[in-house]
Amino acid sequence: MLVAFGVATNAQAQLDDACSPFYGCSNDMRFFEPVDLDLDCRGCGPPCGFFFRYDKMAVATTGERAEIGDPNTDQLVFPIYGGVALDPETGQPIQRPIITNSIRSAVPRAVFDLGDRYEFGYWGEEGKGWAFSILNGPDNIQTFDLGFSAPTDDPDEDDPLFTQLDSVFVSFRTEVGSLAGFLDVVLPDGSIDLDGDGFADDFNANSQFGPNGFDTDGDGTPDLFVGAFPDYGDLVTLTTGYTSVRAQNTLKINGFELMRGHRLDNGHFMVKHQNNHFEWGYGARLL
Repeated sequence: MLVAFGVATNAQAQLDDACSPFYGCSNDMRFFEPVDLDLDCRGCGPPCGFFFRYDKMAVATTGERAEIGDPNTDQLVFPIYGGVALDPETGQPIQRPIITNSIRSAVPRAVFDLGDRYEFGYWGEEGKGWAFSILNGPDNIQTFDLGFSAPTDDPDEDDPLFTQLDSVFVSFRTEVGSLAGFLDVVLPDGSIDLDGDGFADDFNANSQFGPNGFDTDGDGTPDLFVGAFPDYGDLVTLTTGYTSVRAQNTLKINGFELMRGHRLDNGHFMVKHQNNHFEWGYGARLL
């Protein structure tokens, strides 16, 4: 006796075209296609559909170092308009040194700050998509201090050397004569003191001390004050020196980016490697 039993059942094949948040499991009736098993019915292929990503970034921002002042302008230390300054002891001309900018490499420098990046977009079923990202970079503020500072918090106790000595030189390109002025650093005995004696120095040695009068008795101090014109031969070119200088650099980074993306097919890989995929894109960026 021949007995035959027939059992009927449904055979379904998985359909993985889930590029929508409203997708549910379905089949395409391709019975002999290799099984792509996944408990969420999503397969092991790369994700598709809408996506959103947020990144917290630690950004190091820097740039070309700045030179404070005109790099092509040098200064002489107090050159005299009316002649050449003579050493009071030797009588020889004083060679005025050339000074250049003190700050050759100021901020910005590479420091880390926190920023944010937001990205959202869409990947289609055939490996094509787009992405839009927003960069909200850090507010990077850097300061750079040079020069002397007073050694105490009480101005009455400050050392005059710190409060009056210019230690930072910044060269500016100026018109001839715009930095001309009278200087008071020479005492009657020929020595130099930062406080001076209260009278303009007689650099051209004609016994007239700038706008402060005449020396008639040869003691190095003006004693005759008349309404004469100032002795412009005592003018010097004042240097643009400062006790201290603070340079500040403020940098704010913002950006927008729109990209068209393409994902290369990895169907020729072994199934266990199909989670690895390569993407490339092109677009426009405003930074």
